[in-house]
Amino acid sequence: MSSPPSTTESKPSPAASSAGITAGFIVLIYLSYISLGLPDAVFSVGWPAMRAHWAQPLAAIGLITVVGTVSAIVSAHISPHWVKRWGIGRVVAFSATGMMVSLLGVVWASHFAWAVLMSVPGGFCGGAVDVALNRLIAERLSAKHMNWLHGCWGIGASTGPLVMAAALRGSLGWQWGVVIIAACLGLLAVLLWCTLSWWPQSASQSAEAAVADVSSHAHAAIEQRLDRAAWLAPLLFFLYVSAELGTGIWAASILSEQRGLPLSQAGLWVSIYFGSLTVGRFAIGMMAQRIGNRRLVRLGCVLAFCGACFVC
Repeated sequence: MSSPPSTTESKPSPAASSAGITAGFIVLIYLSYISLGLPDAVFSVGWPAMRAHWAQPLAAIGLITVVGTVSAIVSAHISPHWVKRWGIGRVVAFSATGMMVSLLGVVWASHFAWAVLMSVPGGFCGGAVDVALNRLIAERLSAKHMNWLHGCWGIGASTGPLVMAAALRGSLGWQWGVVIIAACLGLLAVLLWCTLSWWPQSASQSAEAAVADVSSHAHAAIEQRLDRAAWLAPLLFFLYVSAELGTGIWAASILSEQRGLPLSQAGLWVSIYFGSLTVGRFAIGMMAQRIGNRRLVRLGCVLAFCGACFVC
């Protein structure tokens, strides 16, 4: 059986796909994705102290996680229409603002139900940023930048636990840890609103022009591969995110409430966990062009299986 056509036959040239992309704009995109990881530490590291504040059982964090995840899924389906109508820059800037407001709402929440309610706009805004920036990178830049983009999420996810751990270790309390993270999102939102002119009106403007000369044979090859991957890619992503998210959410609670570690130390270990993911993503980003997307996926599956066996 003949091998599938090479992706280089159908993919736009780097010069065409990266048209209009400057180094400063790439840094802005990376900063925006860092903001996606920052709030993740709020309920993972802060939950033992937060649940005591609201008099909730340990398992109650599951409700917040489910509500936020469903909101992000709904947002992922709606956000392309928002991008088309208002432009990707406004969607990302509004989402950063919304995440800041959501965190401040958690700080002011006098009842657990209010914290659950605040996870709805947080999930919506996080999902919008995720979809918009992933699409932009996929259409205009290379696999290297896609890995580095998700590495930037890891920077935020590693920094957030350190902020929460520092607040819990001192006399500030979890509320001030959340306020500091919200303030970082607020500064980013101001930067995004001030740089709206840097962003394209939609993520696909340059991509439409770049693929205009692709042959019909190449289009057919792309569609054939996408049909085969349409069910496998979401399944792999579901399994990976389940493992990553589950560990991030429960690690601090398990370490502090079952292993007896101080909450500040548990937060440090959560930061190390996300930091390890970040290092791996940046390292893979350097090799992504040479290895190729399909080999990366296969290698990731093998290494994930080996890691799971090691943990067991």
